[in-house]
Amino acid sequence: KKSENEFFIYGYTFSTDGDVQSGNNGHSDLWVVKINSQGDIIWENTYGCTGIDDARDMILTPDGGFVMIDRIGIGGGDVTNFYGSGDVWMCKCDSLGNIEWEKTLGNEGLDNCVSMIINSENNIMMIGAAQKHGGLVECYPDEVWGDVWLVELDLQGDIISQHCYGGSDYELGYDIEETGDGYIFNASSYSNDGDVSGHHGPSGGNDATNDYWIVEISDTGEIVWEYCYGGYDSDNPIFITQTPDGGILAIGTTFSNDGDVSGNHSNPSWDTDIWAVKLDSLGEIEWQRCYGGWGSERLENPHTILKKDDYNYVIASSTDYSPSYDIQCDIHANGDRDAWIFEIDLEDTTGLFETPVLQGNIMVYPNPAGDWVVFELHTSTNKNTVIPTTAGRRNPTANSSPLKQRDSSHSIGMTTLDGSAVVIVNVFGQEVASLLIKSEKTVWDTRAIKSGIYFYSVDIEGKIESGKIVIQ
Repeated sequence: KKSENEFFIYGYTFSTDGDVQSGNNGHSDLWVVKINSQGDIIWENTYGCTGIDDARDMILTPDGGFVMIDRIGIGGGDVTNFYGSGDVWMCKCDSLGNIEWEKTLGNEGLDNCVSMIINSENNIMMIGAAQKHGGLVECYPDEVWGDVWLVELDLQGDIISQHCYGGSDYELGYDIEETGDGYIFNASSYSNDGDVSGHHGPSGGNDATNDYWIVEISDTGEIVWEYCYGGYDSDNPIFITQTPDGGILAIGTTFSNDGDVSGNHSNPSWDTDIWAVKLDSLGEIEWQRCYGGWGSERLENPHTILKKDDYNYVIASSTDYSPSYDIQCDIHANGDRDAWIFEIDLEDTTGLFETPVLQGNIMVYPNPAGDWVVFELHTSTNKNTVIPTTAGRRNPTANSSPLKQRDSSHSIGMTTLDGSAVVIVNVFGQEVASLLIKSEKTVWDTRAIKSGIYFYSVDIEGKIESGKIVIQ
């Protein structure tokens, strides 16, 4: 998004007809389309080599233009230089899509790119991987698999600095963000040596699995701290950002359900959940959570996650199975995948309420809570209830506390709820309570519960109702 009436679409195309009127260099090309707020095409252009162009990222630049990166396996077309195997092609264009300069980054080894940012110096910072030293790779990767490769360039395409990070196996950088005194980045790591420590699963060799590898570096590229996060199976990071409290939020996918990961909904070792992990400023885990269902949920690149503000994130993933656990919409694909879009929040009190509010078939109050939480269910046999107006405090009066009033609850239709329970888990996905539903109001006594964030779920007439509770 450049303005309220200017938007860029970036991807690739094999076409030479319809909306694609700018030709093709061969096979697939990068395709950039500028549209207005009504969706009308202002201009479109194709770019690339004579082979397959693998679109990776595009960012707007301070001079009104844009820069894009692409992984190529051959030269020709718009690509002046090709060094061998796989190279990174970077192309800078003006606001009308005209090429101002293009540069191939790499050497005869395998070089890769994933994403870019514009830093506070108005320079381009690209993250990916490099396999060998030499050519335009000035740092020293492992020479076998590849290490994380960070390259800083100015807006004229001149390299300012570059660094390699990793171990004896493969590391690929996915996302990077500038902090007050350096950068944080996440990478997929298969190593447990060199710069990498704390790998959870098997490392090195054909049986290796990957972890989230999160690294803080100084503004000169020195490692401040680094940690691996995940479980025995593969965990693949996609997105990273700094949070208002100075911490870090990382989001990706996981096959694991052990180590740092708990609450995975998927078929173990076969399918993936979306996995979010929140760290403090020193890399210690504050909380983690899996999102998904019994099938496999995927993320494609860092741009499938939209940071709306400091606390709210929209995640565009895909799924092949529903309804199940977090996924309660009906899947449309016949044996294929559907898009699954959901929003999460980080702020403890976002979406919480002191005044009882009916959401779906359940009312949860007070929230935030003190000594007790009431789960009031509304089914087809129960539509009108009396709600207490006293907010939950750590020391409610005897007359206002539902802990003293359980016998006054009215019976509800047990043919639809017989055997159901309100299940409550902590931020690590560990069950802390399972409350059998016996009446209209189910009360959770939280006097012995540690303050923090909890999540509830209950099956009401075949529909899963879920939400968040804060215990103060």
